[in-house]
Amino acid sequence: MKYSHIFLDLDNTLLDFEAAEHTSFFYTAQRYGLTFGDRELALYQSINGPLWAMLERREITKDELVVRRFRELFAALGLTGIDPAAYNADYLKNLAIDTRPLPGAVELCRALHGRAVVTVATNGVSSTQHERIEKSGLAGYFDFVVVSDDAGAEKPDPRYFDRAMAVSGAADKRACIILGDSLTSDIGGGKAYGIATCWYNPKGKPLPAGAPQPDCQVRALGDFLSLVQ
Repeated sequence: MKYSHIFLDLDNTLLDFEAAEHTSFFYTAQRYGLTFGDRELALYQSINGPLWAMLERREITKDELVVRRFRELFAALGLTGIDPAAYNADYLKNLAIDTRPLPGAVELCRALHGRAVVTVATNGVSSTQHERIEKSGLAGYFDFVVVSDDAGAEKPDPRYFDRAMAVSGAADKRACIILGDSLTSDIGGGKAYGIATCWYNPKGKPLPAGAPQPDCQVRALGDFLSLVQ
């Protein structure tokens, strides 16, 4: 293998987070007696996405984000009498209902297992991410899992990468590569830290102007294996 330590992003790289989000959003709403549809989901995503960008820039904390997104959603919809913190806790728990791997994820993880130190490098809530990994059937292929909650920082913060390197036992940045779908947290974070980066770009999107330049990119997860072996 060209790299002794491989870091794999989780959401929308190995697991279909869009499916998990969709399932949890509607299931949680139903449990609270709410009738939500695509309009409400789109509104939630328009609130949630910028908040995660703020978190990556260290402008808010994770605890603020997870409550604020539902507080703002309920305010925009004119809903009252729902505790956003309690609602968020249920939403996070329900993310583990749908843990389907993306096409090629199982095969990639199986092929990498035992040939390199494989570490899941993910932002998110620790308990949620660990449960989703366990239920996905992929857990046995990973040597380590580093969730931002446990690392004390989010990708692309270099403190997150410090923790991931320490946990995985990686000593040489030249022997490390990260595969992920996010140009900011995975590619930008990895490049700033000094490790190789591979952008998972299944839709073949053009690289936006000013975006971090990945060392390589793949449209299919199976193609990543040929790049690193």
